[in-house]
Amino acid sequence: MEDTTEDEGITVTSGLLQHDEFPYQVSVVEPKSGTTSKRLLLTVVAVGILVAVTVVVAVIVVSTHYSTNNNTTEPDTFNWASYYGNHMVLQQGPHRAVLWGYGEVGATVSVSVDASGSVISTMVQKGKVGRGVWKVALDPMPPGGPHRIQGVHNINGTSQRMFLEDVLFGDVWLCSGQSNMEFTVRQGLHASQEIAEAANFPDIRLFTVQRMQSDKPLDDLDKILQPWAVASSDSVGGAPWKYFSAVCWFFGRDLYNHLGYPIGLVATSWSATSIEMWSPPQVLDDCNITLSHSEELEELDAGRSSEHSVLWNAMIHPLLNMTIMGAIWYQGEANTHWPDTYSCTFPGMIDSWRKEWYMGTGGHTDRHFPFGFVQISTVELGETNMGYPAIRWHQTADYGYVPNPAMPNVFMAVAVDLVDLESPFGSIHPRDKQDVASRLVLGARAVAYDETKVTFQGPRPVSVTVDPEKKTVRRIYPESLNITVKSNNGFEVCCSPDLSQCSMTSQQWVPVPIVCCSPDLSQCSMTSQQWVPVPIVCCSPDLSQCSMTSQQWVPVPIVCCSPDLSQCSMTSQQWVPVPIVCCSPDLFQCSMTSQEWVPVPIVFHTSYSITLQLSQDCWENVTYIRYLWRQWPCDFKECAVYSAENDLPEAPFFGCMLEPDKKPPC
Repeated sequence: MEDTTEDEGITVTSGLLQHDEFPYQVSVVEPKSGTTSKRLLLTVVAVGILVAVTVVVAVIVVSTHYSTNNNTTEPDTFNWASYYGNHMVLQQGPHRAVLWGYGEVGATVSVSVDASGSVISTMVQKGKVGRGVWKVALDPMPPGGPHRIQGVHNINGTSQRMFLEDVLFGDVWLCSGQSNMEFTVRQGLHASQEIAEAANFPDIRLFTVQRMQSDKPLDDLDKILQPWAVASSDSVGGAPWKYFSAVCWFFGRDLYNHLGYPIGLVATSWSATSIEMWSPPQVLDDCNITLSHSEELEELDAGRSSEHSVLWNAMIHPLLNMTIMGAIWYQGEANTHWPDTYSCTFPGMIDSWRKEWYMGTGGHTDRHFPFGFVQISTVELGETNMGYPAIRWHQTADYGYVPNPAMPNVFMAVAVDLVDLESPFGSIHPRDKQDVASRLVLGARAVAYDETKVTFQGPRPVSVTVDPEKKTVRRIYPESLNITVKSNNGFEVCCSPDLSQCSMTSQQWVPVPIVCCSPDLSQCSMTSQQWVPVPIVCCSPDLSQCSMTSQQWVPVPIVCCSPDLSQCSMTSQQWVPVPIVCCSPDLFQCSMTSQEWVPVPIVFHTSYSITLQLSQDCWENVTYIRYLWRQWPCDFKECAVYSAENDLPEAPFFGCMLEPDKKPPC
């Protein structure tokens, strides 16, 4: 692995002294023969050179450990692209890992894996910015290592060599998104233990991109926050909001525990960023996204850039030449202020990333590589931002589940029930990233690794039956699934066949919790202390408007809890308040005949079905149903319906009452 020449009694050995990212060419002078004085003199010279080089390299290492800029090297310098380095993971077969870098135009570059590996050669071509660029695809490699990769640059009889040391082959996963992806292991639950145990996974390797923006697509990373590193307490337990991403780490760790071969994790995320910033311009054009969306976001979060595509340009586009297995994504909170376009931009972004990675790696990354995402969690208990349920719905392209026809080869982790009111980083940043990653891994096993027997989704009904006499609707799930019902709340119906009256984002109607603390219906009379009733509410923020005669006070509708009509007399104690009130100052919007969303409780369930009870006055017009359609719909792991195996929640949905697989309009 060295060039050795002899001249006038001196042997000159040319080699490469390497840092994790960039090799440095040095020459070491050794005596071949001669007098003692010559040996002494040459020894002193050699030691002096080594000391000088060591000092220089030490300075370089210190200055580049957290931030590197490979684009400042001279145009003719032979080098790897910025994100190749010692300790990295390259994509295993059947894919071919792509390596690329810089050199002198016209030179021949040969790359080989280990001394006995086949040699792949290419010519250095003139790149887009005038620099010489070369690229090769290695032969498919089995998982494992470590390996040493050699690159040789030849031009006009002069050779240069460089190496990548301690390289493993396995699966490379990209992790991207906003703050909940950037959220680090050190910020999460059981941080000390998780960080201490990281050293038990030396076959997991980590890389973190520095935050960057660009108005134009970059071919290489301008800066690196965390060069390739072996998993350890240092590499996993970096500073908050720096490295390493908790969701990314736990996903990779759980995947490694299941697969048993090396995993490479590339984290590239930025908090409080919108999907428009991560999307190529063509996606935004196709979705008719204008700059006004970004300008609105900038007003809501002053001081942060909101230009379209700037993160795609700087933090995704440079990575397109790296062969990857797949990607995971945690983003959406920043788009809750204008959720309607997300059902276009998100599927569009996924497809565009896939297409660009396929082209960037010369077809060696799957054109439809697996893509997983986290359905956003919650924020601010008691608030009624309907953008949150809307984004959750649009994250699935309005299907409520993935994969689906609009989002093939996609998997999802539902996080709506992983709430954290006590998070010191705000409830928008739940600390339990272990469960998030565990749910993602189940999806990856099923979708990316074709494990057909793994349960990776929460319950989804296969049919619906109705009982007109009892005014009930029965949602039936696959009998083989087995469901667990933890709560009777979360389902709502719209009492209108007109979809325009059943807006997904309507904020006029909000639930008021009313619970009877007795399983005995006879104990739930209107005067019973088992009920916490709210008979009427005032819808004006101005207390002076809430006089006893003010029309701001709106009656709460009541329903009869007996299927026997004879028990529903005007004085019957079977009548109880419906837990819903109208918060509009316009009484027309709050009329009893308004086409509102009404909560429907689960009154019975089996291991594969639930039964919902509808009211008499709503029964004939019910067409639409929705579930978990709130910013904060339930307590921690206490939503209504879960799969018994893996404890996966049924995902939020909005759909047709009697046709669960049909998208609205019904």
